[in-house]
Amino acid sequence: MTSSPLISDIDGRTVIVVGTLFGVLFCIDADTAKAVWTYKTGMQISSAGAATTLAGKPVLFVPSYDRWLYALEGASGALRWRFRTAQHIASSPIVVTIEGTPCVVFPSLDNHLYAVEAATGRLRWTHALGKRPWFYEVRGETLWPSPIAIAYAGRPLLIVPWYDGTVTAFGDQ
Repeated sequence: MTSSPLISDIDGRTVIVVGTLFGVLFCIDADTAKAVWTYKTGMQISSAGAATTLAGKPVLFVPSYDRWLYALEGASGALRWRFRTAQHIASSPIVVTIEGTPCVVFPSLDNHLYAVEAATGRLRWTHALGKRPWFYEVRGETLWPSPIAIAYAGRPLLIVPWYDGTVTAFGDQ
């Protein structure tokens, strides 16, 4: 196992979702420790995913080193959609509401931050991040920075640290 666990409620049961070095995502029932389902990506999964409910159904968003962000049905592990970037996705995504639409926000090692619509995988926007100080990919030995969302002074704020030494904050105007 190479990712942090994601704990979620799916159809009234608590599950633990975790990824492996070999690109296998396991959804495990927390009470029985039995696999509910598995899903195979093309490469390593090193970060916890994110979960939300869309149209009353649980959906998981899982990043992979194969350059895809996967949206999976929480109950079955069936693929809803996937979104490709130009480099590995090693950081954990988050789900935030942007102008009334649930979106998945995540950085890629192509030095861009992405916001894709949670229901469809359609690109909402992208933001260029600074370049990493090294030119090659280091796998398994680096802490990948992940975005967070908070309320500050009663307003939403998205905070994204990156390898170039900057922290970028996005908020409503």
